Amino acid sequence: IKVSGKPDIEHIVRLTRHGPVLPEGYKNISKYLPVNHVASLKWLALSNEDTSIDALSKMAEAENVGGFIDATKSLLSPMQSIVVGDKEGDIGFIAPARVAVRHQDNKVMGRAPVPGWLPQYEWQGFLEFEQLPQYRNPANGVLFSANSRFMDPTYRAHLTWDWAENYRQQRIKKLIANSNAPHDMASMMAGHRDDYSPALIEFRDESIGLLQAGVSVNRNIIS
Repeated sequence: IKVSGKPDIEHIVRLTRHGPVLPEGYKNISKYLPVNHVASLKWLALSNEDTSIDALSKMAEAENVGGFIDATKSLLSPMQSIVVGDKEGDIGFIAPARVAVRHQDNKVMGRAPVPGWLPQYEWQGFLEFEQLPQYRNPANGVLFSANSRFMDPTYRAHLTWDWAENYRQQRIKKLIANSNAPHDMASMMAGHRDDYSPALIEFRDESIGLLQAGVSVNRNIIS
């Protein structure tokens, strides 16, 4: 690494066939590894064939929903939930990325590190673009996700285990998707300013109930 006015810095990067080796001190990972083993990171964003920048350029130049969705075909990583609309009134949703297909005997499914030398943990390929979640002009005229699970219940391809809770999604559904009144700038501003938290209310009510139960038990013990 060239440093202005100072000597070069030598930095050794170790690689396996799966990707760069993580530092031994990272998350104390060496503690969990067998002797003479390392942890490496297999990530599509590190692919030498990454065309995501090209995809972003084409997405910015798209003139309609169809052109935008087609432009996302070369987006490798990271996966995004994208909603888009055009001046013709079309709306669309696409979650583009290259998604790995895992072996049926791989029960971990991306949730934790795996023994990379065993064949059942190798990626088996990638989902076809047509298999990615995508919707155009739904009957109710509304598309949203809020980082929670957004696919139709019949969707079977595995994307991730890490979904946000659906509190925000349900709030959007109540304020906007299920509202029969025409929306305008004021209603959109009200939606963005909404500070009601179903998660907080649920936590509050359950916590207060537990605290009250605890007080009652303590009083019985004291009496």
